[in-house]
Amino acid sequence: MHWRAPPPRVARRALLCGLAAPGTLRAQDAFPSRGVKLIVPYPPGGSADPPARIIGQRLSTIWGQPVVVENRSGASGMIGAEALARSPPDGYTLGLGNIQTHALNVAMFRRMAYDPVADFAPISLVASTPHAFAVPARSPFASMDDLAEAIRAQPGRLTYGSPGPGSTAHLIEEMWLRRLGLSAVHVAYRGAAPVLNDLLGGSLAFAVSTLPGVMAQAQSGALRLLAITSAARHPDLPAVPTFAELGIGDTAMEAWFAILAPARTPRPIVERIAADIARAQALPETRRMIMAAGLEPLDLGPDATQDFIRAEVQRAVAVGKTVGLEPE
Repeated sequence: MHWRAPPPRVARRALLCGLAAPGTLRAQDAFPSRGVKLIVPYPPGGSADPPARIIGQRLSTIWGQPVVVENRSGASGMIGAEALARSPPDGYTLGLGNIQTHALNVAMFRRMAYDPVADFAPISLVASTPHAFAVPARSPFASMDDLAEAIRAQPGRLTYGSPGPGSTAHLIEEMWLRRLGLSAVHVAYRGAAPVLNDLLGGSLAFAVSTLPGVMAQAQSGALRLLAITSAARHPDLPAVPTFAELGIGDTAMEAWFAILAPARTPRPIVERIAADIARAQALPETRRMIMAAGLEPLDLGPDATQDFIRAEVQRAVAVGKTVGLEPE
């Protein structure tokens, strides 16, 4: 996934403040006067937890008010996303949206209880992470070419896992297989943890995972990473080639995470939260913690995040059609 950097943060924030009326500034200054809830639409311990908890902790320090992370998982993230969409639009309930809840689900489901664009007020795109092709350490496959040759020699026999149909991992796997005209057996799981367990156990030939999901196992030697979707090689994994290097960059997708509010949240509140997230992201310790979780820190303001999500929805629908995904 490629995105263009926004205008310099200082210039953007200064412009927002310069256009604000005195009453608007007073409304911003008054927020928050009590604790804020941050909904994460996945179980604790997943890749969505670190950006939410790190940003939430920093905002709590800036505001002098508690920011409580609430995990509300289920239905491919839609339970938590719907809870956010139906919350009062006052800034006191925020949520973490990602590529699944606010893009891929549109391609997966005919009916959703929320509109990923109209029902939310985007605040900031805060982090992204690449995906990686992984195989067990004892696997005979040392490269993507080795894996492709093995699948070609045994069409429809080798297994690969994903956290579920229509997940980012599943789409990357399907796009790669279709690009090469290969056939393998998809095993869908309920979440990333069981995929990792079976991959480590050797019952799956390969799987795609977010980098945080397999980084520790790759560094310990329990898994072997064959390729990564990032634009450049990861500094902690210098031997792992990128999809672009291998000529399969068109099958790459990255997971992303954005802080959102319910639609109709007053613009001064949205801008206040966005400015404070920018302050938090500018702290070296915040950047260190986010990168330690295998994520890339980002800082897109409300309007740029809105445009980004619109584009991701369109891309998800197109990818779903390419791989023959049938909405449920």
